[in-house]
Amino acid sequence: MFGDRQQRIQSLRSSVIKGDLYTVKKTIHGQRVTIVSLLLIIVGILLIGDLAMFGIPNRLPAGTSSLGASLVTAGLLTMTLDRLAVRAMSERIEDQLYDRLHDISLVEAGLVKAIDETPFDELCKHARQSREIVIVQTWAPSLPKITKAVEQSLMAGAKLRIFLLHPDSPMAEIRSLDLQERSDHVSQRVKDNINIIRSLYARLNVNAGLSADELAKRIEVKLYSSMPACAIYKMDSVMYVASYWVRGMSAHRLNYVLQSASPGLSTQTYLRHIEELESASVSVKLGPSERLPTLEEADQVRNPE
Repeated sequence: MFGDRQQRIQSLRSSVIKGDLYTVKKTIHGQRVTIVSLLLIIVGILLIGDLAMFGIPNRLPAGTSSLGASLVTAGLLTMTLDRLAVRAMSERIEDQLYDRLHDISLVEAGLVKAIDETPFDELCKHARQSREIVIVQTWAPSLPKITKAVEQSLMAGAKLRIFLLHPDSPMAEIRSLDLQERSDHVSQRVKDNINIIRSLYARLNVNAGLSADELAKRIEVKLYSSMPACAIYKMDSVMYVASYWVRGMSAHRLNYVLQSASPGLSTQTYLRHIEELESASVSVKLGPSERLPTLEEADQVRNPE
């Protein structure tokens, strides 16, 4: 979908180099025109003046002065028109080069594009093809829609890591109020997500015959007790990132699409955020009789003594 990163960057750089070479060629051409124009002017001035004063016998026919004036005029017009043409061309090339350099900086940062909401259909497509799926959310509103695709990926040996806000965290109530919902809205949505994952765990255990040990390697659910910096859906090749807005769900606001494997600053910043959550979250056991970790246990992981 996004093509080879290095190939795209090289293509853009080649375009910039071509633009630079074109500018050089135009500059050389402009210098030649200037020289020719100056020669026309000099010759014209000599023809207008008295050549005898330079020790040159004036054997030219009558009307030579008019010819000289014409040459001077032609030289001045040529120089002026060329300067105007070069200026217009330079402005055009500068704009193109600026756009190219801007594209290079975005690609090297890892950014692919910006979109107005999380594309759940695209999430499903990428989930089916990914070896690892990482979700960072307060709760994941997309989970009911992408569970089937995630299940297919897990059956093929993929791994799911999902980070959710602890349902008893004070931040859950604060976020509920941000969304103008009941105070337990976010808490209940988190619990719904966990139930979805537990049902998925049970299906893979019973229907696919995957052992508890094998499922522990493939499915990891962790709870944190503070707000994350952003919402993240990371697949093998692509990452969707969105902010938490007041009175608006991240899924329905501006999303940035990044290349998951990019070494660029944007991608690496969000990958570090996932790593930080990994070390500051408590794991959830997904067996049918397992309880959720308490908020105190989550806080203890975040703030170890």
